[in-house]
Amino acid sequence: MLRSTFFLVIVAHCSGADPVLWGSRIVGTPAGPSPPMYFRHPKEAAIFVITDGLMSPIKIENGTCYLGDKVWGSPCQRDKESSNITLKDVSLQEALQIWVENSPISTAFFVPNCTTQTSKEDEFDWRTSFPLSRFGKGQLNVEVALAVRGANSRGLTSLYQNGKFACGWRGTTLVLSEAPVCRNMSKDEKSNLRTFVLNITQNTITSIGWYTSTRRMTVNIDWTQNGVSPEIAACNEYWGEMTATTSSGPEVKDTSTSLVALLSMLMLMRALAG
Repeated sequence: MLRSTFFLVIVAHCSGADPVLWGSRIVGTPAGPSPPMYFRHPKEAAIFVITDGLMSPIKIENGTCYLGDKVWGSPCQRDKESSNITLKDVSLQEALQIWVENSPISTAFFVPNCTTQTSKEDEFDWRTSFPLSRFGKGQLNVEVALAVRGANSRGLTSLYQNGKFACGWRGTTLVLSEAPVCRNMSKDEKSNLRTFVLNITQNTITSIGWYTSTRRMTVNIDWTQNGVSPEIAACNEYWGEMTATTSSGPEVKDTSTSLVALLSMLMLMRALAG
């Protein structure tokens, strides 16, 4: 199966077809099996699904995904650098995450019909960052816009690059910096958002983590392919059928009791106390 996957990637390059997703995404399928989901990751990566707010490991054996002793999907394949996953029922979990050490590097959110809801105060604004996978082959830079609801809020937010902490803010003020890209956020009072635009020029950066105190989101950049993310066409199918939308994307539930989010918030609190 994985050999077939690599063949698909080659065909995408040669034929000008849509790129193949290898990272974060919104899955809008409302019911039944998920579409095949391909992920790139280091060999030490762990795979989890989030069910009822709890994070549970997925193991892949003999072409099948298992949650404990339950069959959770098929076909599923994994090698040292990638996985191919099809889950049997999109309604059984809120998200699937690929973790390396203490951070998720890719996330698939299961959002039926790409349903749009306005994010709450101090939650990330999903629509600002859509699509969650970008393709940068042949480009000098890739721009990723990030936002949190609440232009005048003093809530905590943090940025991760490739799973490593980079920046932390209280409100729009930068309070902790471990990367050159860090600076104060901007206020968009008309949209009631705190915003941060990241201009990525290094093709070694493939994962951007955007965390609030309760939720987190991952945007992936694939520098080996070019084109428009298939997420756009997939969600447009559902959005085109809707009679009304909001200014924000679909609400993406808090996907676990986030140890990572808590740790990052503790780092910010220590910085403020210091």
